[in-house]
Amino acid sequence: MLSSSTDPHCGFTLAHYRHCLEQALSQGYRFLTMSSYVEHPPADGKIILMRHDEDLSLPAALRLADLEVELGVRATFFFRFHAQGYNLLALPSLDTLAAVRDQGHEIGLHGETHALGKFAGDGSLLRLERELLSRVLDQEVEGLSLHEPSRTVRGSRATRYTDYGFTYEAYSRQFADLKYISDSSAHWREGCMCQHIGREDRLYILTHGFWWYAQTPLENY
Repeated sequence: MLSSSTDPHCGFTLAHYRHCLEQALSQGYRFLTMSSYVEHPPADGKIILMRHDEDLSLPAALRLADLEVELGVRATFFFRFHAQGYNLLALPSLDTLAAVRDQGHEIGLHGETHALGKFAGDGSLLRLERELLSRVLDQEVEGLSLHEPSRTVRGSRATRYTDYGFTYEAYSRQFADLKYISDSSAHWREGCMCQHIGREDRLYILTHGFWWYAQTPLENY
């Protein structure tokens, strides 16, 4: 049975994304950043952790950040140093990072341990990337989200996030009591988030800005 918050126009439009956030807010959910949840996990109440792994596009990330801040929602964005679609250290990219940070969202590192292992098997590049991103943002980066985690050997030294200065990793046990759903590859394997809002009190939602669009998916290509 679908939640009463289900949008009859369910899909990957930004209008539907807004609908989902508005429904959650109207039903009393609080949106927390991942670091704030780790630091002070609430014992009760309706909460949502909104996570964004930005694999391909910074403009798509900024669209979500702008929409969320308009509604008073804070989310956690993870950015890559090795994306083919953007250069995180280019000046326009730094402007995007600053804009997302200044809106009150959290920024973490979308790490690539399966690739970095070819160059530094001890994970030292992961530490350097966290330090560099922290310097760029002028604040400590606490969170790590592994890119394509199915290709990463779980339990390897590179995934022991505390060794490299991170407070948490996106799939660590700190989040085990939350219902996790994801739009990976533009497919909700357990149904769209609109079907879970109102049905689950504690949600952990992963979205990727690249899948969401105003009128057509071609906007992001």
